[in-house]
Amino acid sequence: MADQYGNFTLFSKRNISRPKGYQYPVGLDTLNISVTSNAATNTTGGTQTIDGTNAVHEFTSTANFKPSFAVTGEFLIIAGGGGGGAGGAGGGAGGFRYSSGLSLVKDQEYKFTIGGGGAAGSGGPSAFNPGVQGTASSITSPSPFTDIVSAGGGYGGSRAAGGAGGSGGGGGGFPNNTYAGGAGNTPPTSPPQGNNGGQGHSDNASWTTGGGGGGAGAVGGESPAPGSAGGAGGAGTALSISGSSVTRAGGGGGSGTTGAGRPGGAGGSGGGGAGAGGGPVGTAGTVNTGGGGGGGSDGGTTTTGGAGGSGVGYARYVFSVGSSEIRYSIGGATGGPVS
Repeated sequence: MADQYGNFTLFSKRNISRPKGYQYPVGLDTLNISVTSNAATNTTGGTQTIDGTNAVHEFTSTANFKPSFAVTGEFLIIAGGGGGGAGGAGGGAGGFRYSSGLSLVKDQEYKFTIGGGGAAGSGGPSAFNPGVQGTASSITSPSPFTDIVSAGGGYGGSRAAGGAGGSGGGGGGFPNNTYAGGAGNTPPTSPPQGNNGGQGHSDNASWTTGGGGGGAGAVGGESPAPGSAGGAGGAGTALSISGSSVTRAGGGGGSGTTGAGRPGGAGGSGGGGAGAGGGPVGTAGTVNTGGGGGGGSDGGTTTTGGAGGSGVGYARYVFSVGSSEIRYSIGGATGGPVS
């Protein structure tokens, strides 16, 4: 609008764009355009990190994973480790389940449920309690996905056999007796989610030594000879899903005997707790590894096993997603998409 002197004032400004409902003229040429998108940008769940060309989501507590594109991924889910027994045996590692080449559906939720470690057994001169089995972990989602469940690690026995589980708990010896370790890979999966626990021993009527809990990569160690050191926890399994290679799901070591100076068995690599040796208390499994707890020594009012380590889960996928899109060609320039 002009004033009396012929000067113009701009009252409003409006962006001019293609009118609503506009359609490109019939007969235009088309172009096939390559498009690259970052799938990690809007994918949610857990704690996300970037490892080269891959995105990684770590789950230390229960949460949903929701990919923003259809991607090919890999999952790892580990259950909670079993608690060590008060009377000698190490707890088994939580079940270790890994799957790769998974076709993950855009915007479909995959629930990661993370199990806790089993409580430690406690005891005294006349009561020796086994540990508690770890809690299962799982990844669940609607069809076409097949749910993945990892069983909790078996409890460490206390003057009794070890418990079955993802990996079996060690057996606790009894005066003038032996007890077997618990069965691993229970319930059975393919490939196996864990291994058996080791056998415990005793050499007289006053004390025992415990077997080691099974690990994801190896069976639990048997106490080397009646009345000697505790059995070592079974080794865990190494995997690079989180970036660098990390070993997880080691079994707990069986205990020696405090009064007789027998050393406890070492915890299995991958978070397994050591068995008691110089003292009555076993070492707890490492959190978020599914490691089994170490066995507590057989004797004393403060005898306690170690608690199992909590489980963990991972999702990994290549975040760069390529696709093609057909667009109109306007004088050789790229126009809007053909719909």
